[in-house]
Amino acid sequence: MEKVIWKKSTPEQKVVLITILMMANHDKKEWEWQGKRFEIQAGQFITGLDNPAKIAGVSTQNVRTALNK
Repeated sequence: MEKVIWKKSTPEQKVVLITILMMANHDKKEWEWQGKRFEIQAGQFITGLDNPAKIAGVSTQNVRTALNK
């Protein structure tokens, strides 16, 4: 919480940062989609802008701004 990114973020950006941290996988996951095998490691996740915005209760633009920051 002493990092500049936290101190300089707006309340909306802080909500996005927390949401992204909570969305990260805790374990390795594997799946198959359209005949291709995919693997994701702990700490990673795949998403678009809409899903974190919906979870955090902010706009897609808030998510985009937080990620750019």
